[in-house]
Amino acid sequence: MSDVQQSRVFSKAKARAEEYLNDPDKLYSLARNATAKATALGQDGPLVKIWEDLNVMFRLVRHLCLGTYKRFPARSLLLVVAGLLYFVWPLDLVPDAIPVLGWLDDVTLLAFVIRSIRSDLEVFRHWEKSESGDDTDQIVCLD
Repeated sequence: MSDVQQSRVFSKAKARAEEYLNDPDKLYSLARNATAKATALGQDGPLVKIWEDLNVMFRLVRHLCLGTYKRFPARSLLLVVAGLLYFVWPLDLVPDAIPVLGWLDDVTLLAFVIRSIRSDLEVFRHWEKSESGDDTDQIVCLD
């Protein structure tokens, strides 16, 4: 387990994530902020290796908030929300203002979340392809 995953900041994010689980509007706003930050960084930037999975997470949160997808395990959702909180907080383990290193901890943590929920993301991805008909290759603008 990396220092980022064991950090007080991520522990705080996990504790705060519970607030978002019971408030779809708050969760949607968090996802919108995370989407904006990811889009600003771009798919060729520091997020290149997790870009596709990150987009799946954003679409997952959108469908959960809309109530169109309900089969995602609570433990996995808690990790997703904590990961997104950590990602949008400017003063996490390594502040984002520090070039390169400031994004490295964010990417490390998001990669950990993605690995931890991989099978749940695959179930969602399968559902999305078979049920929704959405363009699943593009980032969803949450507005």
